[in-house]
Amino acid sequence: MNCCKRFLSIVLLTVLIVSLLTGCQKDADTFDPHTVPVFSTASVDLKAKSDQIAEKLDQSDYCSFGIDDMGAITYRRLDSSDDQPMELTDEEALQQAKEYLKKAGLLPEDAYHTDVRRVSRTAIDLNGSEAAQPETTSIEVRFYRVFNGVDVISDQEDGILLSFDAQGIRSLQYLWRKIDSSEIAEKTDPISSEDAHQIYLDQWDTRHGTCCEPTENPEIFNAYIQLNGVSRPCWVIAEDRAYTNAWFIDMFTGEVLF
Repeated sequence: MNCCKRFLSIVLLTVLIVSLLTGCQKDADTFDPHTVPVFSTASVDLKAKSDQIAEKLDQSDYCSFGIDDMGAITYRRLDSSDDQPMELTDEEALQQAKEYLKKAGLLPEDAYHTDVRRVSRTAIDLNGSEAAQPETTSIEVRFYRVFNGVDVISDQEDGILLSFDAQGIRSLQYLWRKIDSSEIAEKTDPISSEDAHQIYLDQWDTRHGTCCEPTENPEIFNAYIQLNGVSRPCWVIAEDRAYTNAWFIDMFTGEVLF
């Protein structure tokens, strides 16, 4: 009898674990093309804190700084840089970017994904010797807004682009508005990724002529793009998740939006 009870307990525990895991996977995969993000139009809180933000961002006596009525921040350090080399891994660079934003009170609490890019220099020996290894002189970290598990791109440049070097922040473009959601009830089933890829191939010559060939194995993934205040779910076809040479194809109409 005890063996039977023990067996039943193990079975019930296994069922519970499987149910929990299944539930977690379902919650993680929440993308629904019929539900789209809607940005709020203003961020008055940041405008009220502009002096404090400027003070925390400023690394010198010579910079430009501004916050518009929508809450978009633009910052640029104008003093000269001696381009000291930086030895940071991508993970270290991302952590440093987060620390800069946290200090200014701008580190997002919402979901995002990031991309790290480097600006490098290579010394060339004019005597014919081999060039030295490239040295990183500045790093750019981009924060993409995420809604329902996918990125949100907008024609108003929502997101964060932070550039820094060995002296500190070089520039910042910041627009991180609140997001609501809206339903697209009249739309039917979306086109497949295969259909989107075929549109990409069929329209390549129209957009690019014969100057180059389509990317052989592009990344194909979902994103939302907001154009003129209207958010549309898309298939994105690009060279990477940083949207290099990206095409945005409407998931319902097949129209190439961008």
